[in-house]
Amino acid sequence: MACISKKTAFIVIFLFISMLPVNSLAEKKPQCLKISLNKIEDSNRTQLKSSDEESINKIINEKDTLITNLFQCLKEDPNDLVRTTKFFKRIKFLKARTSTNRVLKNSVAVQRDQMEINTNQIRISLADFLSFVVRTYNTHNGKVKILDKIKIELSYLNEFKIAEIKDPGSSKIATELKERTFEFKVVSATYRDILQFAIEELSTIATQSWFHFIHLDTSIDTINGLKPMQEVNRIMLTIGLDMGHLVVVIIIVALIALLYPLFSRICNLSAEIIAKITKSSSKVEIFYAIIKRPFKILILFGGINIAITAFFYKTSGAVNVTNVTYCIYSLLYLYLSFKFIDAVAVIQLETYESRNLRDEIINVLI
Repeated sequence: MACISKKTAFIVIFLFISMLPVNSLAEKKPQCLKISLNKIEDSNRTQLKSSDEESINKIINEKDTLITNLFQCLKEDPNDLVRTTKFFKRIKFLKARTSTNRVLKNSVAVQRDQMEINTNQIRISLADFLSFVVRTYNTHNGKVKILDKIKIELSYLNEFKIAEIKDPGSSKIATELKERTFEFKVVSATYRDILQFAIEELSTIATQSWFHFIHLDTSIDTINGLKPMQEVNRIMLTIGLDMGHLVVVIIIVALIALLYPLFSRICNLSAEIIAKITKSSSKVEIFYAIIKRPFKILILFGGINIAITAFFYKTSGAVNVTNVTYCIYSLLYLYLSFKFIDAVAVIQLETYESRNLRDEIINVLI
C-alpha cells in the first residue's frame, strides 16, 4: 500500500498542477456572452431592415435559440459578464458634448448624442440584468426576484421616447442621428426580447435549488400556516426560529437515522450480487472496501444537507449555507475520485504482482 500511496500522491499533485491558471500560456477563450449578444443584435438589425414577412418570422424563431444560448452562457461561465466601464465613459463624454451643443443651439447634434446616451444606458441596464440573473441562481426566491426585476426593467424601457426627427437634413450630423436612432431601436429591441424571453422561460432561467423540487419549502410554509403553530411561532420568532423549520428538520433527521442503516445494507448486498454476476469476488470486494467509506459519507452528507437547507430556509444565511455545501460536495466528490483511482490501482497491482513483474514496471503501469 506504500507504493499505492505514492501513486495517489502523484495523481493529486498532477491534478493540482493541471488546475492552476495557465492564462499566460493559453489563448484567451472567446467571450460566449458577448458573442451571443452580438448575434441577437445582428438579428434585430436584420429584422428592423427587412420588409419581407417570411424573413421576419424566420428571424424571430432564430432569436429564441440565440437567447437560449445567451442564458446558457451565463450558467456555464457566470464570470463571463458584460463590462460596463466603456459605456459609462462614453456617456460622460457625450453629456459634456451635449451641454456644449445646447449652448451653441445645435439641436440635431444634441438629439444625436442623446440617442447614443440612451443606447448606452440600455446596454448598462442589460448588463446589470444579466449580472442580477447570475446572482439569483440557486436561491430560494430566484423566480420572484427575477420577475420583479423584469417588470422594473420593462417599465424603464417604456420611459425612453424616440423624438421625431423634423427633417434634419443630409449633413454628416443628420446622418449620424439617423444611425444612432436605428442603433437605439436595435439595442432596446434586444433588451426587450431578452426580458420577454425571461418571462416566458422563467422556470428554466431561474435555476432554483433542488430544495424546491421536493417541496420542502411548501411543507415549511404549510406547517407555519397552521393556527396552533402560529401561536407557538410568536414566542419562537424572538429567538429566530419557527415550528415549520424545526418540524421538517426533525422529520428529516429521523428519516436519515432510519434509512441510512438500510442503505448501507443495500450497498453491501449490491456488492455481493455484482461479485457473483461478474465472477470476480476478490476484485469487487477490494474495490468496494476502498470506495464504500467516501461513498457512504457522500450519501450521508446529502441527507444532512437537506436538513441544514430546511433549517436555514428563508433566512439571511441561506445563500452562505448553499455556497459552503457546494464546497463540501466538491471535496467529497474529489475524495471519492481519489479512492476510486486508488481502488483501480490496487486491483491492477495485484494482477501484475501475480505475474511476477518487477516493481518498476508496476509503477510505470500505474
